[in-house]
Amino acid sequence: MINKKITALVLSGAILVGGLGLGTYSWFTSSAKATANLKIHTGTLKVEASNDDKWAVQNTSISDGDLKSEVTNPKATNDFENVRPGDSFVKFVTFTNKGTLKQRVHFEISKDLGQYYSKLHISVPKEQDTVLEPGHSKSVKIKIDVPTDLTNSEQEQFIKTFEEVENKTLLDVTATQVNQK
Repeated sequence: MINKKITALVLSGAILVGGLGLGTYSWFTSSAKATANLKIHTGTLKVEASNDDKWAVQNTSISDGDLKSEVTNPKATNDFENVRPGDSFVKFVTFTNKGTLKQRVHFEISKDLGQYYSKLHISVPKEQDTVLEPGHSKSVKIKIDVPTDLTNSEQEQFIKTFEEVENKTLLDVTATQVNQK
């Protein structure tokens, strides 16, 4: 019987101590949530070219003296007569950043020219990468040289080459965002 009394006493002590622990626990809770109240609008990359198709004869020096071009219609804009080896033609194209982001613009002679690339002697600006701010423009000079070593027998093929590339792209322009390579 004493055993039963001791067990009952221990059990009631445990319940009393446990009840004290439960009495200090708070059943009140609070919580908060963070919402993703965020809207993202991406910027745009857009480059436009003003391409007026006006070519001009550029007088160049030839190794045997300072000779002016003998083109018979130098005021023409895209159809020239009496062109000789060493003559050069230039055209300016203006590229404008019409997007909302700064963009790195890369100029490269077009792969659309294929086999004619080496025959046309086309040059583009030395600074091939230019950063354009939104709304800003860059004029690029495109120059085509008639090879000085062109022989009489090669002239017909050279003229044919020009006729075949007449409506092909001369310059590829790629715009990328400034933080990309």
